[in-house]
Amino acid sequence: MFGCLCYAQTTRKNHDKFSPRALRCVFLGYPNHYKAYRVYDLEHKKNFISRDVTFEENIFPYHLMTSNPTPSPVLPLPIPEIPSNTASAQPITSPPLPSSHEPSSTSSTPPLPTRPKRVVTRPTYLAGYICPSLPRSSTASQVSRSSSAMVLCLSSFLSYKRFTPKHLAFLFALSHYPDPTSYSKATCHPHWCDAMVAEIQALEENHTWTLQPLPSGKTPIGYKWVFKTKFQADGSIERHKARLVVKGYAQVEGLDYHDTFAPVLKLVTVRCVLAVAAARHWHLFQLDVHNAFLHGDLDEDVFMTPPPSYSKQTNARVCHLQKSLYGLKQASRNWFSKLSSALLTTGFAQS
Repeated sequence: MFGCLCYAQTTRKNHDKFSPRALRCVFLGYPNHYKAYRVYDLEHKKNFISRDVTFEENIFPYHLMTSNPTPSPVLPLPIPEIPSNTASAQPITSPPLPSSHEPSSTSSTPPLPTRPKRVVTRPTYLAGYICPSLPRSSTASQVSRSSSAMVLCLSSFLSYKRFTPKHLAFLFALSHYPDPTSYSKATCHPHWCDAMVAEIQALEENHTWTLQPLPSGKTPIGYKWVFKTKFQADGSIERHKARLVVKGYAQVEGLDYHDTFAPVLKLVTVRCVLAVAAARHWHLFQLDVHNAFLHGDLDEDVFMTPPPSYSKQTNARVCHLQKSLYGLKQASRNWFSKLSSALLTTGFAQS
């Protein structure tokens, strides 16, 4: 409807993320030779043509702007030409614009519908947490949605009252001994250097790779050192573990790997075995395979750039992987194949 409130989308030129995305305007009509709308900007007092307009046809900004019972248009309309043979025609004058003494459009505009405010309450999963900044009474509805989310993220912490002293020592060790996130940071500490040397020695003893020149048409895959501090139950340090991980996301399907599926044991199966063993008084034994993924044999030609701590590194050679490394896409499948074949040859039967 002509004269209704509308919002015209602003241009993105010379705008930042805090600039308004729309202008509050009044709909004037349809311009000639344009597939758009002619609107009047209430803030900058000018009219323009826009194609992206959203209309509010039940709100009229200039409906209550004047005390004259006869509604006046928003802008001075052009004076039409009066035929000379019309003697009884009255001269048409353009009505004036709203003066500065009249109330502004913002004060006389009916309030726009706002979104209802939902009541912010404490989530049930925070029942065991202490949130001093989170309101607990009915005044929580006065807190905005963004501020309440920030309170939940920043002011939630655990209560250590129910933890045993051994558990408290373990939690303290986790935060007191941070793990290095890069190779350069790890080389500053002797214990991490020893851990990397031990990892390289384990890889050499397992014949994980062979050094050879890079064949033409092949691209070596990068690597990354991952460091992890192993703790005892009382919080004391058990050992420092450094693991050489291949950047498997750089592998090419059909060239560096083919199948990646490997069966995974379900927790329901473990519980069933434990229940049967308890009912029949069976003996259970645990087996932990050291560097399990390193025992899988590779069928594809995968090349890796040598690590800088590798003493036998040469500039013209790369590591041709003979066995799996952590990070390869087919590492899980190769390890399961190695384990299942070893168990079958030992005399076990697969269910």
